Amino acid sequence: MSTLSFEQTEIKNIITHRIGNPAHEEVLELSESSSSIMQHNHQPQVLNYFTSSFKPYPLKQFDPENFTDEHSVAHLVAALFEQGDQFIPISEKLAKKLYQISDHPMIKPGEFNLVLFSGVQFEEQLVDAVGIFKSEVKIPFIKMEATQQNNYLLHDDEGYAVGSLDKGCIVLKLNKAEGYKVFSIDQSSSSTTKFWDEEFLGLQNGKDDFHFTKDMMQMTKSFVTDQLVDEYQKGKPEQMEMLNNAMDYFKSNEHFSKQEFAEHVFEEEDVIQSFKNFGQHYKRTQGAEIEEHFDISTPAVKSYSKVFKSILKLDKNFHIYIHGDRSKITRHVDEDGRKYYKIYFEQEL
Repeated sequence: MSTLSFEQTEIKNIITHRIGNPAHEEVLELSESSSSIMQHNHQPQVLNYFTSSFKPYPLKQFDPENFTDEHSVAHLVAALFEQGDQFIPISEKLAKKLYQISDHPMIKPGEFNLVLFSGVQFEEQLVDAVGIFKSEVKIPFIKMEATQQNNYLLHDDEGYAVGSLDKGCIVLKLNKAEGYKVFSIDQSSSSTTKFWDEEFLGLQNGKDDFHFTKDMMQMTKSFVTDQLVDEYQKGKPEQMEMLNNAMDYFKSNEHFSKQEFAEHVFEEEDVIQSFKNFGQHYKRTQGAEIEEHFDISTPAVKSYSKVFKSILKLDKNFHIYIHGDRSKITRHVDEDGRKYYKIYFEQEL
């Protein structure tokens, strides 16, 4: 999982527009000039507002084919990198695009900010970047200001809290041919999660070790719990042993080899071949990045290890956690047709 550092970052330009929701007959309000930061010493707080929510996040990218579409965010960001003097006109095009697709009744109005950054650190490089942000949820607060009469004036106001950015993306001026390197966040409810990344920004998963690891883990789970059941009638204990073997491989190795992984997890040659065939099908149907070799991403293993839960659920009465040798648990049916498992063990712990 990739990270960003903003210790040497400066805001070079910023503009703010108001985005309403057309479905609620709210309007788009465009600014005529760049926004001003009241005092120079306030820039760190403004910078922190736009960047502090970008903790380690999976890397994404624009679909490279979108660069030819003059209405796409990818095309407009590329133009902004190349034509800095077009900052305000490009910001208006982005705001209009966002406004036009904000007609879902659940999408909140808010302030749209386009920001030019310099000095964003990615790995060992300092690069320019474009930030695209939308702030939606304001919080009330009390200001306490000293007056010249040796007392305080207390009054209420509302604004956006640092560390609670609603929607945002930061596009690094790197790897344009592959769709730039992009980080995106969206704190919206699940009903509008595709709105920001897919419908507006047009993003897709980046090609990095995090996504290679995640896709392989998810594909393995799907193969074990679906394909193996249909093709080989593998029971739950056998499925769970395979998932345990898979998780053991991901946790014990730094580098992934598909052949080595398949032999470690599935053992039987016909199952190994079925796994390889399933990988090609999964890649086509799911749009996943299924690679033969990559470095295993520890953050991805931690994030997606829950898909490998080895829990045998029996009605609503029992949950059995299976961590190892499947020969110690066998499935049976008694003469009355009742199903049961027989479990062998050496000691109670």
